[in-house]
Amino acid sequence: MNILPEEKQEVLLNSTEMTKKQKAILIFLALIFFGVSAATYWDLNIRNSSTNLNLNSNPNLNLNSSTATTATDKASRDLPPTAAITACENKETGTVCEFDDKGTVVQGQCDNKPGVMACSPNRNDQPRNNESAVKENKEIKTDPTYTSQNQETKNNSNFKLTSDVGLDGGSLPQEYTCDGAGNSPALSWTNAPAGTKEYAVLMSTIPVDGKTKWNWILYKIPANSSSLKKNTVGVGTLGSGSDEGGALKYQPPCSQGPGSKTYTFTIYALSASPALPNDPQQVTGEVFTKAISSITLGSASLSLSYARSEK
Repeated sequence: MNILPEEKQEVLLNSTEMTKKQKAILIFLALIFFGVSAATYWDLNIRNSSTNLNLNSNPNLNLNSSTATTATDKASRDLPPTAAITACENKETGTVCEFDDKGTVVQGQCDNKPGVMACSPNRNDQPRNNESAVKENKEIKTDPTYTSQNQETKNNSNFKLTSDVGLDGGSLPQEYTCDGAGNSPALSWTNAPAGTKEYAVLMSTIPVDGKTKWNWILYKIPANSSSLKKNTVGVGTLGSGSDEGGALKYQPPCSQGPGSKTYTFTIYALSASPALPNDPQQVTGEVFTKAISSITLGSASLSLSYARSEK
Protein backbone atom coordinates (compact mmCIF):
# COMPACT_ATOMS: atom_id res chain seq x y z
CA MET A 1 0.00 0.00 0.00
CA ASN A 2 1.42 3.36 -1.04
CA ILE A 3 1.33 6.11 1.55
CA LEU A 4 1.35 9.66 0.30
CA PRO A 5 3.82 12.01 1.70
CA GLU A 6 2.51 14.50 4.25
CA GLU A 7 2.87 17.46 1.88
CA LYS A 8 0.77 15.78 -0.77
CA GLN A 9 -1.87 14.78 1.75
CA GLU A 10 -2.06 18.38 2.94
CA VAL A 11 -2.55 19.64 -0.64
CA LEU A 12 -5.37 17.17 -1.25
CA LEU A 13 -7.11 18.19 1.97
CA ASN A 14 -6.88 21.86 1.01
CA SER A 15 -8.32 21.10 -2.45
CA THR A 16 -11.20 19.21 -0.93
CA GLU A 17 -11.98 22.10 1.40
CA MET A 18 -11.86 24.59 -1.55
CA THR A 19 -14.25 22.43 -3.53
CA LYS A 20 -16.70 22.38 -0.63
CA LYS A 21 -16.50 26.16 -0.27
CA GLN A 22 -17.08 26.66 -3.99
CA LYS A 23 -20.11 24.39 -3.90
CA ALA A 24 -21.49 26.30 -0.95
CA ILE A 25 -21.00 29.61 -2.76
CA LEU A 26 -22.70 28.28 -5.89
CA ILE A 27 -25.63 26.97 -3.88
CA PHE A 28 -25.94 30.31 -2.10
CA LEU A 29 -25.92 32.23 -5.40
CA ALA A 30 -28.48 29.84 -6.88
CA LEU A 31 -30.79 30.38 -3.91
CA ILE A 32 -30.51 34.14 -4.33
CA PHE A 33 -31.28 33.86 -8.09
CA PHE A 34 -34.34 31.68 -7.59
CA GLY A 35 -35.52 33.92 -4.76
CA VAL A 36 -35.37 37.02 -6.92
CA SER A 37 -37.09 35.20 -9.80
CA ALA A 38 -39.88 34.00 -7.54
CA ALA A 39 -40.41 37.50 -6.14
CA THR A 40 -40.57 38.97 -9.65
CA TYR A 41 -43.02 36.26 -10.74
CA TRP A 42 -45.40 36.94 -7.86
CA ASP A 43 -45.12 40.71 -8.35
CA LEU A 44 -46.12 40.36 -12.00
CA ASN A 45 -49.03 38.09 -11.07
CA ILE A 46 -50.27 40.62 -8.53
CA ARG A 47 -50.05 43.45 -11.09
CA ASN A 48 -51.93 41.41 -13.71
CA SER A 49 -54.58 40.46 -11.20
CA SER A 50 -55.03 44.11 -10.26
CA THR A 51 -55.37 45.09 -13.93
CA ASN A 52 -57.93 42.36 -14.61
CA LEU A 53 -59.86 43.41 -11.52
CA ASN A 54 -60.04 46.98 -12.81
CA LEU A 55 -61.21 45.82 -16.23
CA ASN A 56 -63.88 43.58 -14.73
CA SER A 57 -65.13 46.35 -12.47
CA ASN A 58 -65.39 48.73 -15.45
CA PRO A 59 -66.46 46.78 -18.58
CA ASN A 60 -66.88 50.02 -20.52
CA LEU A 61 -63.15 50.80 -20.20
CA ASN A 62 -61.79 51.10 -23.75
CA LEU A 63 -58.20 49.89 -24.01
CA ASN A 64 -58.07 50.84 -27.68
CA SER A 65 -58.61 54.52 -26.95
CA SER A 66 -56.39 55.66 -29.79
CA THR A 67 -58.28 53.47 -32.25
CA ALA A 68 -61.61 54.73 -30.96
CA THR A 69 -60.43 58.33 -31.18
CA THR A 70 -59.30 57.80 -34.76
CA ALA A 71 -62.65 56.25 -35.70
CA THR A 72 -64.52 59.11 -34.04
CA ASP A 73 -62.43 61.70 -35.85
CA LYS A 74 -63.06 59.95 -39.19
CA ALA A 75 -66.80 59.78 -38.54
CA SER A 76 -66.82 63.48 -37.71
CA ARG A 77 -65.01 64.32 -40.93
CA ASP A 78 -67.51 62.23 -42.95
CA LEU A 79 -70.56 64.04 -41.57
CA PRO A 80 -72.25 66.53 -43.91
CA PRO A 81 -72.23 70.26 -43.04
CA THR A 82 -74.58 71.30 -40.24
CA ALA A 83 -76.55 73.47 -42.67
CA ALA A 84 -77.12 70.43 -44.92
CA ILE A 85 -78.45 68.42 -41.98
CA THR A 86 -80.69 71.28 -40.82
CA ALA A 87 -82.13 71.63 -44.33
CA CYS A 88 -83.54 68.10 -44.15
CA GLU A 89 -84.84 67.99 -40.59
CA ASN A 90 -88.20 66.19 -40.44
CA LYS A 91 -88.09 65.62 -44.21
CA GLU A 92 -88.36 62.46 -46.27
CA THR A 93 -85.60 60.97 -48.41
CA GLY A 94 -85.66 62.51 -51.88
CA THR A 95 -87.06 65.87 -50.81
CA VAL A 96 -85.71 68.75 -52.86
CA CYS A 97 -83.57 71.02 -50.66
CA GLU A 98 -81.09 73.89 -50.51
CA PHE A 99 -78.52 74.99 -47.96
CA ASP A 100 -75.96 77.74 -47.50
CA ASP A 101 -72.39 76.44 -47.79
CA LYS A 102 -69.96 79.25 -46.93
CA GLY A 103 -71.86 81.90 -48.85
CA THR A 104 -72.99 79.62 -51.70
CA VAL A 105 -76.51 78.24 -52.11
CA VAL A 106 -76.28 74.52 -52.88
CA GLN A 107 -79.29 72.70 -54.30
CA GLY A 108 -79.89 68.99 -53.88
CA GLN A 109 -82.14 66.34 -52.41
CA CYS A 110 -82.44 64.91 -48.91
CA ASP A 111 -80.53 61.65 -48.60
CA ASN A 112 -79.64 59.28 -45.77
CA LYS A 113 -76.54 57.85 -47.41
CA PRO A 114 -73.92 59.25 -44.95
CA GLY A 115 -75.90 57.71 -42.06
CA VAL A 116 -77.68 60.95 -41.27
CA MET A 117 -80.47 62.71 -43.15
CA ALA A 118 -78.90 65.67 -44.96
CA CYS A 119 -79.15 67.69 -48.14
CA SER A 120 -76.99 65.94 -50.75
CA PRO A 121 -75.98 68.25 -53.63
CA ASN A 122 -76.99 67.39 -57.17
CA ARG A 123 -73.86 66.51 -59.10
CA ASN A 124 -74.80 68.50 -62.16
CA ASP A 125 -76.10 71.56 -60.29
CA GLN A 126 -74.02 74.72 -60.37
CA PRO A 127 -73.98 76.48 -56.99
CA ARG A 128 -75.28 80.04 -56.86
CA ASN A 129 -73.90 82.84 -54.78
CA ASN A 130 -75.94 83.36 -51.62
CA GLU A 131 -76.11 87.11 -52.30
CA SER A 132 -78.19 86.38 -55.41
CA ALA A 133 -80.55 84.23 -53.38
CA VAL A 134 -81.00 87.05 -50.87
CA LYS A 135 -81.84 89.47 -53.68
CA GLU A 136 -84.47 87.01 -54.87
CA ASN A 137 -85.81 86.87 -51.30
CA LYS A 138 -85.61 83.12 -51.66
CA GLU A 139 -85.54 81.16 -48.43
CA ILE A 140 -83.82 77.81 -48.14
CA LYS A 141 -86.71 75.44 -47.61
CA THR A 142 -87.69 71.90 -48.53
CA ASP A 143 -90.76 70.05 -49.65
CA PRO A 144 -91.42 66.26 -49.52
CA THR A 145 -92.06 65.65 -53.21
CA TYR A 146 -89.05 64.10 -54.91
CA THR A 147 -88.33 60.37 -55.24
CA SER A 148 -86.60 58.32 -52.56
CA GLN A 149 -84.07 56.53 -54.75
CA ASN A 150 -80.41 56.41 -53.83
CA GLN A 151 -78.82 59.76 -54.70
CA GLU A 152 -75.82 58.19 -56.43
CA THR A 153 -78.06 56.05 -58.65
CA LYS A 154 -80.50 58.86 -59.44
CA ASN A 155 -77.83 61.31 -60.49
CA ASN A 156 -75.86 58.91 -62.64
CA SER A 157 -73.03 61.04 -64.04
CA ASN A 158 -73.42 59.40 -67.47
CA PHE A 159 -77.13 60.22 -67.76
CA LYS A 160 -77.39 63.75 -69.20
CA LEU A 161 -80.23 66.14 -70.00
CA THR A 162 -79.54 69.05 -72.35
CA SER A 163 -81.45 71.68 -74.31
CA ASP A 164 -80.60 74.01 -77.16
CA VAL A 165 -82.31 76.86 -75.28
CA GLY A 166 -79.55 77.13 -72.69
CA LEU A 167 -76.82 75.47 -70.67
CA ASP A 168 -77.30 74.17 -67.15
CA GLY A 169 -77.16 77.14 -64.80
CA GLY A 170 -77.94 79.57 -67.62
CA SER A 171 -81.02 81.64 -68.47
CA LEU A 172 -84.38 80.54 -69.84
CA PRO A 173 -85.30 82.63 -72.91
CA GLN A 174 -88.46 84.72 -72.66
CA GLU A 175 -90.09 82.69 -75.45
CA TYR A 176 -90.62 79.82 -72.99
CA THR A 177 -92.32 81.97 -70.35
CA CYS A 178 -95.67 83.73 -70.01
CA ASP A 179 -93.96 86.92 -71.12
CA GLY A 180 -93.38 85.29 -74.52
CA ALA A 181 -95.07 82.57 -76.60
CA GLY A 182 -95.09 80.14 -73.69
CA ASN A 183 -93.63 77.27 -75.74
CA SER A 184 -92.18 74.21 -74.07
CA PRO A 185 -88.44 73.90 -74.78
CA ALA A 186 -86.82 71.13 -76.77
CA LEU A 187 -85.00 68.58 -74.57
CA SER A 188 -82.53 65.78 -75.32
CA TRP A 189 -81.04 63.06 -73.14
CA THR A 190 -78.23 60.54 -73.47
CA ASN A 191 -76.78 57.50 -71.67
CA ALA A 192 -79.99 56.42 -69.96
CA PRO A 193 -79.70 53.53 -67.47
CA ALA A 194 -80.06 50.00 -68.80
CA GLY A 195 -83.49 48.48 -68.28
CA THR A 196 -85.42 51.72 -68.81
CA LYS A 197 -89.05 50.97 -69.72
CA GLU A 198 -90.30 54.54 -70.02
CA TYR A 199 -89.43 58.15 -69.22
CA ALA A 200 -91.06 61.08 -67.48
CA VAL A 201 -90.18 64.78 -67.59
CA LEU A 202 -91.01 67.21 -64.80
CA MET A 203 -90.40 70.94 -64.58
CA SER A 204 -90.42 72.49 -61.11
CA THR A 205 -89.44 75.53 -59.11
CA ILE A 206 -89.40 76.46 -55.43
CA PRO A 207 -91.03 79.84 -54.75
CA VAL A 208 -90.42 81.97 -51.65
CA ASP A 209 -92.97 79.98 -49.64
CA GLY A 210 -90.76 76.87 -50.01
CA LYS A 211 -93.47 74.64 -51.52
CA THR A 212 -92.47 72.98 -54.79
CA LYS A 213 -94.42 74.22 -57.79
CA TRP A 214 -94.90 72.06 -60.89
CA ASN A 215 -94.94 73.69 -64.32
CA TRP A 216 -94.82 70.56 -66.44
CA ILE A 217 -95.64 66.89 -65.82
CA LEU A 218 -95.20 64.62 -68.83
CA TYR A 219 -95.10 60.85 -68.35
CA LYS A 220 -95.44 57.60 -70.33
CA ILE A 221 -92.72 58.76 -72.73
CA PRO A 222 -91.67 55.67 -74.75
CA ALA A 223 -88.37 54.00 -73.86
CA ASN A 224 -87.07 54.39 -77.43
CA SER A 225 -87.30 58.18 -77.14
CA SER A 226 -84.22 60.34 -76.63
CA SER A 227 -85.65 63.84 -77.11
CA LEU A 228 -88.70 66.09 -77.07
CA LYS A 229 -89.30 68.70 -79.75
CA LYS A 230 -90.06 72.32 -79.03
CA ASN A 231 -93.72 72.72 -78.10
CA THR A 232 -94.04 68.95 -78.27
CA VAL A 233 -97.47 67.34 -78.68
CA GLY A 234 -98.67 63.77 -79.07
CA VAL A 235 -95.90 62.27 -76.90
CA GLY A 236 -96.63 60.83 -73.49
CA THR A 237 -99.40 61.88 -71.10
CA LEU A 238 -99.73 65.27 -69.43
CA GLY A 239 -100.36 65.57 -65.69
CA SER A 240 -101.92 68.33 -63.63
CA GLY A 241 -99.69 71.38 -63.10
CA SER A 242 -99.74 73.65 -60.06
CA ASP A 243 -101.21 76.70 -61.82
CA GLU A 244 -104.07 77.51 -64.20
CA GLY A 245 -106.47 75.35 -62.25
CA GLY A 246 -104.32 72.28 -62.72
CA ALA A 247 -104.42 72.50 -66.52
CA LEU A 248 -102.97 69.50 -68.36
CA LYS A 249 -100.30 71.42 -70.25
CA TYR A 250 -96.88 73.00 -70.12
CA GLN A 251 -97.41 75.92 -67.78
CA PRO A 252 -94.81 78.57 -68.69
CA PRO A 253 -93.03 80.38 -65.87
CA CYS A 254 -95.05 83.37 -64.77
CA SER A 255 -93.85 84.21 -61.28
CA GLN A 256 -95.35 87.14 -59.44
CA GLY A 257 -93.01 90.06 -58.91
CA PRO A 258 -89.48 90.76 -60.11
CA GLY A 259 -86.38 88.72 -59.37
CA SER A 260 -84.69 85.67 -60.85
CA LYS A 261 -86.29 82.27 -60.30
CA THR A 262 -84.72 78.91 -61.09
CA TYR A 263 -86.70 76.32 -63.06
CA THR A 264 -85.46 72.74 -63.07
CA PHE A 265 -86.24 70.23 -65.83
CA THR A 266 -85.74 66.64 -64.67
CA ILE A 267 -85.99 63.46 -66.69
CA TYR A 268 -86.64 60.17 -64.90
CA ALA A 269 -85.72 56.78 -66.32
CA LEU A 270 -88.23 54.26 -64.95
CA SER A 271 -87.98 50.48 -64.68
CA ALA A 272 -91.77 50.09 -65.00
CA SER A 273 -94.95 52.08 -65.47
CA PRO A 274 -95.95 53.80 -62.23
CA ALA A 275 -99.27 53.06 -60.56
CA LEU A 276 -101.21 56.29 -61.10
CA PRO A 277 -104.85 57.41 -61.04
CA ASN A 278 -106.65 56.81 -64.33
CA ASP A 279 -107.67 60.45 -64.45
CA PRO A 280 -104.59 62.57 -65.45
CA GLN A 281 -106.19 65.50 -63.64
CA GLN A 282 -105.38 63.69 -60.40
CA VAL A 283 -101.74 63.14 -61.36
CA THR A 284 -100.10 66.08 -59.61
CA GLY A 285 -96.39 66.50 -59.09
CA GLU A 286 -96.66 65.20 -55.54
CA VAL A 287 -98.66 62.14 -56.60
CA PHE A 288 -96.34 61.36 -59.47
CA THR A 289 -93.03 61.64 -57.59
CA LYS A 290 -94.30 59.38 -54.83
CA ALA A 291 -95.47 56.82 -57.40
CA ILE A 292 -92.02 56.55 -59.00
CA SER A 293 -90.02 56.44 -55.75
CA SER A 294 -89.30 52.71 -56.04
CA ILE A 295 -88.97 52.38 -59.84
CA THR A 296 -86.56 55.20 -60.70
CA LEU A 297 -83.38 53.85 -62.29
CA GLY A 298 -81.80 57.27 -62.72
CA SER A 299 -82.47 60.94 -63.32
CA ALA A 300 -80.79 63.94 -64.90
CA SER A 301 -81.57 67.63 -64.42
CA LEU A 302 -81.16 70.93 -66.22
CA SER A 303 -81.68 74.22 -64.34
CA LEU A 304 -82.43 77.52 -66.09
CA SER A 305 -83.28 80.88 -64.55
CA TYR A 306 -85.66 83.61 -65.61
CA ALA A 307 -86.08 87.09 -64.17
CA ARG A 308 -89.30 88.99 -64.88
CA SER A 309 -89.12 92.70 -65.35
CA GLU A 310 -90.84 94.95 -62.87
CA LYS A 311 -94.25 95.96 -64.16
